Amino acid sequence: MGRGKRWCDQEDEALARAYKAAAENSIQGTDQKATAFWENVYQRTATAFGGDSRTLQAIKNRWSLISHDTAKFAGCVSRVKARNESGKNDDDVVNDAVVLFLETHGSSGKKVVVVIKE
Repeated sequence: MGRGKRWCDQEDEALARAYKAAAENSIQGTDQKATAFWENVYQRTATAFGGDSRTLQAIKNRWSLISHDTAKFAGCVSRVKARNESGKNDDDVVNDAVVLFLETHGSSGKKVVVVIKE
């Protein structure tokens, strides 16, 4: 079986938003099983793109890649916050963390997906 089509930035963002929404689901909360959680993420992602353009396994695989870089990015945010620079707001911290991420981990093929609180 060959590789699927390339993921676009909008799909990555939709996946990150779907994952965040499923994780923060106060009705199901932490009691949901992994299967139900990923089905929820799948449904939310499919809804964002008007259909089943990706399989559940493709979504899990893509999240694995995104979460790896997300963990690295979270480390960059922590490092920027530890500087405790006066006058910096949350947007400044995120922007500085993006710069640090790109300097530290390179930009070749890596993307930082920042899901803004809605």
